[in-house]
Amino acid sequence: MCKIKFVFLIALFVFSIENTNAQIVSNVWQDSIIVIDGNDNDWSGVMHYNSSAKMMYGLSNDNKNLYVKIKIDDEVLQKKILLTGLTFWMDTVGKSKKQLSVTCPVKRDPQIMNKEMNNRQKDGQKKNADSYKELVNSKFIIGLVDMEVEGFNKYPDKAVLNNKNDNGINVVLHINNSNEMIWEALIPLKMIFANPSEFLNEQQNYFSFGFETGSVDFGSMNPQGSSQAQGQMGGRGRDGMGNGQNPNANPERMQMMQAMRVPSKFKVKKASFARK
Repeated sequence: MCKIKFVFLIALFVFSIENTNAQIVSNVWQDSIIVIDGNDNDWSGVMHYNSSAKMMYGLSNDNKNLYVKIKIDDEVLQKKILLTGLTFWMDTVGKSKKQLSVTCPVKRDPQIMNKEMNNRQKDGQKKNADSYKELVNSKFIIGLVDMEVEGFNKYPDKAVLNNKNDNGINVVLHINNSNEMIWEALIPLKMIFANPSEFLNEQQNYFSFGFETGSVDFGSMNPQGSSQAQGQMGGRGRDGMGNGQNPNANPERMQMMQAMRVPSKFKVKKASFARK
């Protein structure tokens, strides 16, 4: 009996260590120049995977900027992000509070979604998956996507900017030829800290961060828009987003719709900046 208890305690101790370590993420020093264009071939460092949120993520920094990357190959999660937005948030004192946040894309207005979905059903306006992907990519590269920032030195209150701008924070989302969604951001350290070098030089300075999508409220759409939205979210068909069929006739679509109703999110309680 004593032996069983001893083995149990050892197992519990090891489990605790593993879970504690799992909550600590260290940035990688970014030696090369990163171009925020949605292509991740210029990134340094290791990517981590959160299985519950189905997101692969990585953070790196140099002495001027924080770089953030997300890679997603789950099609439902990609659609959820495009429709409901994606937020990256930070807490500079490691208390897991949403002190600073960048949301891009932002959640779509249900009425605007209805209008766009209705237009996509008209003759001559059907788009296939490739053309839709090109449309999404081009809007981000040109800088025509809304981005919300809040809590930063320059933007203490919520502000809406273009995703690419001259004010410092830049975000680009790109769907590559392998149908992977890559989200990357550049955030100047001087917009996060009053004195970035002081924070970087202190070994025990930790921060928290997290990612969170929105969710789809089908009840906020009118019956016609709701039907079209549900059909399009169910799978890619002749119009690139879906085929407009009744989702209730397909259990797989029902499962996808259910996933859309719940935000996808995770947080890292303890992380540290890289020091050269």
